[in-house]
Amino acid sequence: MSHGSPRINICNKCNQYTLVGRFSEDPECPDCGNLSEQTNKQELIRNYKLGILYEFILQFDHWQKIK
Repeated sequence: MSHGSPRINICNKCNQYTLVGRFSEDPECPDCGNLSEQTNKQELIRNYKLGILYEFILQFDHWQKIK
């Protein structure tokens, strides 16, 4: 595992995110194959108009759909 804090990557086309090691390359979305982009919880909440109580499931190599 990479040293440093992990980051969140998102596929804006499929509306799903995953946790990625700080110095890892951006992974491809498992559904559409596009490269994901780095984001953070605050951007996800703002861009997808999520409630502050939205439960984020953050796991490495586990893509989670935004509902």
